[in-house]
Amino acid sequence: MTNRHAGTLVGSWRIVYMKSFRLKAAVHSVRSVFPIVPVASCFLLAAVPITEAVAQRSDTVVVTGTRQPVRANELLNEVSVFTREDIERATPTMLLGEFLASQGSILFVNRGPGGEANIHMRGTGNSHTIFLIDGVRMESSTTGQSGIEGISLSQIERIEVLKGPASALYGSDAIGGVIQVFTRRGEGPPRINAEISSGSWNTHAGNVGISGQSGAVRYSLRGGADRSDGYNTRNALAGVNIYNPGTRYGYDRHNFSGQVSVDLAEGHELGLQTFYNHIKYDAPGGTAGSPRYTGRSNRTQESYSAYSRNRITTNWNSLLRMSQSMNNFENDNSPGANTITKTTQDQFVWQNDIKLPIGSLLLAAESLREKIGGTNPYTNTKRTTNSGLAGWMGSIGNHRAQLNMRHDDVSQFGSKTTGGAMYGYQITNEWRVRGGYSTGFNVPSFNDLYNNTSFGIGNPNLKPETSKNKEIGINYDAARTRLSVTAYRNDIDNLIRWIGIGGGMSSPIQIEKARITGVSLTGQHNFGSLTVRASYDALSPKDRSEGYYIARIARQHGMVGFDHRWQRLTWGADVLAMGRRYQLGNPSTLANPGNSQPLEGFATVNLRAEYRINGEVSLFARANNIFNKEYQMVRGFAMPGFHALFGVRYAMR
Repeated sequence: MTNRHAGTLVGSWRIVYMKSFRLKAAVHSVRSVFPIVPVASCFLLAAVPITEAVAQRSDTVVVTGTRQPVRANELLNEVSVFTREDIERATPTMLLGEFLASQGSILFVNRGPGGEANIHMRGTGNSHTIFLIDGVRMESSTTGQSGIEGISLSQIERIEVLKGPASALYGSDAIGGVIQVFTRRGEGPPRINAEISSGSWNTHAGNVGISGQSGAVRYSLRGGADRSDGYNTRNALAGVNIYNPGTRYGYDRHNFSGQVSVDLAEGHELGLQTFYNHIKYDAPGGTAGSPRYTGRSNRTQESYSAYSRNRITTNWNSLLRMSQSMNNFENDNSPGANTITKTTQDQFVWQNDIKLPIGSLLLAAESLREKIGGTNPYTNTKRTTNSGLAGWMGSIGNHRAQLNMRHDDVSQFGSKTTGGAMYGYQITNEWRVRGGYSTGFNVPSFNDLYNNTSFGIGNPNLKPETSKNKEIGINYDAARTRLSVTAYRNDIDNLIRWIGIGGGMSSPIQIEKARITGVSLTGQHNFGSLTVRASYDALSPKDRSEGYYIARIARQHGMVGFDHRWQRLTWGADVLAMGRRYQLGNPSTLANPGNSQPLEGFATVNLRAEYRINGEVSLFARANNIFNKEYQMVRGFAMPGFHALFGVRYAMR
């Protein structure tokens, strides 16, 4: 596609639609799709009004990238921020993982509606991303997975995604990045909002909430539920040997969140927060030559926390938080077999933010106690991590720096110290360059170490994974345009990967040397009534010991999309594309060598629309995979064809 074509793509929504329509016939592999994304990004770069007078810069405040409030246009690491407006534009009946994938923030690989999914941020594995809800860790200690595949967007006010290693801030598990969501908070007069929707596969969803403020007390309560009959993930595309005709795999989900806080005095706040999410879903079972069956899985995620924010002096703010999160999983994964896994994490955090004559100081102490239970006979069921961390960030003229260091003492593996140093230079009011170096680590999960089921055997000899990351980037931030380009190299030692060992069993091994190099581009430009967005990631995730590409990680993925406002109607479209990747790749010394099972690339097109009847009521609709593209993210699991959803939303003003 030429630059002239890219300009046409951005300038006219009719051309966007026609180009998307031709994808059904023209895109048999992702090679013909990916040029759209970098070309669109290049067009955005060319469209930046360099000589235009500088408009007011972004006042968005972000906390995940530093653990302290900082304006988004001053960040030295790569952070994506999504507001409630972004969520509603995408239709909040989506799940959290689907939403982030649709925005180009992560690589989200799932096995169907409600089912288990994997997150790959900058080419790292699913256990390399920390998932926080209002600052509370939510990932499972047994699997190491985040569980964001079952989280409903209806509870979320804001999402921040930190890309790249962050162990110097958050400790173990942050080799790939951090996803933090903030539930909806009350302020102002009492307001009620609600939403109902219905769509394909007999899917129905609804949620309702009330929030507000009465004197010194703020409150927010929300609840929701949704269900679907689902579709057949074991259709003919998944392979004739496991074809299970006429079967659908659906789900039921319930969720609740609540916050209440009281201002005791100026600068002093006490608060309570809770979150609950339960999903029950059907999972296909059976392999080639074995009986077919439908398993039943239940996953419950919940958290409770109490916090105290105190302004000790005009220059010293303190946060004290005690929390508990639980991640329970029940899986009827084969006839006559039922497994139950329970994870409890108790966390204590005391963080102090101190303003200095130059910059600000971060000092914090943490303690994390993990406890597991269930039917799996783990050799060890407890782990405690005590941590201390320090950081500084500040500016001198056009120079900005951030330094962090953290020490973790893990009861199973001893102590580990990680650090990070980042530097940025503000070239003009809009342009800034940045670069940094950081180290990270990740302790093996309890399943990695001690799993003993009919599907997998753990390896108690595993060592913690360690990483060294280098990156450079450039940003452009203006009133109507945001652009970011980041190049990185992440060297990971002792990378843990599960491989097949025969008889339907798997076990973890460690890749001695792995290297992930890549470039990430994101851009957005507002033309008034038309907003265009694009992202593109190109990476090389290599096992340097064997020379293979790491399994299930696409070497290219991206999106290009737009939103157009016309009077009371807002509508838009997204093209999502993923390149070739490989199914579980094993070392050449074992059966089924690595990179011998390719999964071809694909592209899908989604449409959405919202019509505001008045200031409080709006109608919305979303149609996904409108050209009914057949594709797989995991071999043996077909992804959904065309499906649509319609709904009505009420928000009291």
